Amino acid sequence: MVLSQIIAGAAETLTTLLLGSALTGLSYGFLFGVMPTLVSVWFGTKHFGSNWGMTTVFIGFSGQALGAFFGYVYDANMPDQDPSKCARGACYRDAFVLSMGVALLGLLAAVVLARRRGDRRRENRRLWEAQEIEHIEYVPFILAE
Repeated sequence: MVLSQIIAGAAETLTTLLLGSALTGLSYGFLFGVMPTLVSVWFGTKHFGSNWGMTTVFIGFSGQALGAFFGYVYDANMPDQDPSKCARGACYRDAFVLSMGVALLGLLAAVVLARRRGDRRRENRRLWEAQEIEHIEYVPFILAE
C-alpha cells in the first residue's frame, strides 16, 4: 500500500497513475483476502466475528476519512472545476501524501506487532524448555471478550 501511494502521488503520466491505481487495488485485494486468516491466527477463532468486525470498521473509517480528504484537497485546489489547471496531478498530491502517511503508520504497527509476537514466542519457548514441560496449549490474545 505504501508503494502504491508513493507511485500514485508522484504520477506525472496517466500510465504511472494507472500503475499506482493497480497496486492500490492489489493491496486492497490482499487486505480483504488474507487479513481474515491473519486475524484468526493472531487472535484465535473463538471471537473471530468481533475481531474481524472491528478490523473492517477501522478500515472503513480510514477509507471514508481519506476519501473525504481527497475530495477536500481537490476542491480546494480547483474552485472553478477546470481540469486543465491541475498540472500533472498537483491539485491532489497532498492527499496522496496523507494517504501514504496512513499506510506507513499501518506498516509500522504491523512491524511492531510482529516483533512483539516473535519476542513473546521466544520467551515462551525459553520458559517451556527451562521448565521441561512437554506440552503447553498456546492461548492466543483475545481482542474482544
